[in-house]
Amino acid sequence: MPAKKYPLEPLARVRAGKTDDAKRELAVAIGVREAAAKRVEAAEAERQRGEAQARAVREAERRALERGELTARDLMRVDAWEARAKEEQGQRERALAQASAHELEARAKEGAAQGALAQRSAEAGVVEKDRARWSSQERQKEEAKEEEAGAEAWRPKAP
Repeated sequence: MPAKKYPLEPLARVRAGKTDDAKRELAVAIGVREAAAKRVEAAEAERQRGEAQARAVREAERRALERGELTARDLMRVDAWEARAKEEQGQRERALAQASAHELEARAKEGAAQGALAQRSAEAGVVEKDRARWSSQERQKEEAKEEEAGAEAWRPKAP
């Protein structure tokens, strides 16, 4: 007699497929979050580089002013440069804020994907536990049948 098939096998396949899908979605979410984190790091580095560059120019201009090397025209240019430098720094800070917001959103999506994977894994685990219980019961039934058949084979025949 052929072995019985697990009655919930189609459900087990569906749940395993959903678990695999959730794993892929989590992998994508992790990749997106990592890319967003790299963009934040790059934006922060750019902001710091811009600040350092502006600080160096300001210091050089201050020293030139102290030495009396600047004219009124030079001072007007310094004011124009300072306005442009502040605008550029503002742009870098906005880029950093935007990158940080994208990273925060990516982290939230990654957390949701982790939750979905946990749920799908739990659902698949329920079916696997049921399959193990069912298999154990079927094995016990088979063993009982074999014992009964063995006992009948050794029973003395009636005359």
